[in-house]
Amino acid sequence: MNYPKLNRHFTFACFLAPPVAGSAVSFLWHGGALWCLIAIVTGQKTLSRDGTMRVLSALLYLYVALALLSFFANGGDRSSADELLQLVTLLLFPFSYSVWSIARKAEIVQAAALGAAIAGIGALVLAGIQLYLDIRPEGGAGNSLVFATVTSLAGITCLAGLLLLNSRWQLLFLAGYFASLAAVILSGARSVWLSMAIVTLLVLWALRGNLHSTFRKHGRFVVLAIVLVAILTSSMLASRVQRLVDDWDILVEQSSYDTSLGVRLALWDAAARFVAEKPLLGHGMQSTKPLVDAVIKGETNLDYVYTHFHNGFLTIAVESGLPAMTLILAVFAVAFYAALKALRSSSVEARFGAVLLLGLVVNYVVGGTFNLVIGHDVIDTIFMIFLIIGTWLACGSDLEERVSAEVNAVPEQQS
Repeated sequence: MNYPKLNRHFTFACFLAPPVAGSAVSFLWHGGALWCLIAIVTGQKTLSRDGTMRVLSALLYLYVALALLSFFANGGDRSSADELLQLVTLLLFPFSYSVWSIARKAEIVQAAALGAAIAGIGALVLAGIQLYLDIRPEGGAGNSLVFATVTSLAGITCLAGLLLLNSRWQLLFLAGYFASLAAVILSGARSVWLSMAIVTLLVLWALRGNLHSTFRKHGRFVVLAIVLVAILTSSMLASRVQRLVDDWDILVEQSSYDTSLGVRLALWDAAARFVAEKPLLGHGMQSTKPLVDAVIKGETNLDYVYTHFHNGFLTIAVESGLPAMTLILAVFAVAFYAALKALRSSSVEARFGAVLLLGLVVNYVVGGTFNLVIGHDVIDTIFMIFLIIGTWLACGSDLEERVSAEVNAVPEQQS
């Protein structure tokens, strides 16, 4: 099997699909990851020896162990076992990484950037169609916050391609970034506006050495894109900011939680109490929806439907305890450290991987403060895709190094 070619096409599909096809990317990645699991278990391929991958795998596996322990300690049984399925995604990380990394880094970078550019443009087209139909833009994800998150990551990937790659597709990358930006704003997801703004500024600062030459070549298109995005999104920006101000006024002046902001604050307050009740192992993954429902209908007497506490870290702590939350934070810390280290590299591929990791960490840490960190099929899948590709490009071994290692290992095994 030609793994480098297969992985190049697989990368293109994984970066293209999320904003426009939603859960299809989950089926795609999980199918590939299960194939990788079989290939390694049957001895066709071996687990990667990359140090950062092994550290991340250990953190993810420890988190899964704590989540399972919490589930059973809180009376989890067969009737609620479906809640555990989300943990399978995290367990597949080292297997997917090990086989996906049988590739050439330059080809993977090109495939990721091209897929993301098409995804960003597709996201804007879908957002426009849905607005025309008087639907809040949610792309193929079926959820505006999820759509905004994956579209933001597509945009950051395009920005990395624009600033780092000497490619004939640079104008496509530019269009992909600004289309993603416009789609994120049109989604109305204010938390993702913030995370995309932060990571954009971080990337522009980190790659400032490439910024001047890029602007010199494409400056007029950048200015045109900024004007177009401003025209397309000014109404949405103004209305969503005004909505936030109005929600705050209602909360302060009327002491009413009957707003988007108010119900989130009520959920955060309740989540903190639940964590204080069981800080070590939490209440179990099976308890989240009943606890949220009890808060909304029992404490605030509102008619909202939520399945989590609208803070991913608090949700993890309520479900599986503070140690589990700490492990997930440690995953982001390791990824962030790997990104900072790779940004000092002279390798284009390593720096591209660093940008993917920066995009992942900022989007999930900032966005996760208002939404989920893990626990949704698309969110979890994109988490895996960016963690795998970003880590491998930033500090993993390439195809030639892996082949050399396997050849050198053969005489040792025979002897």
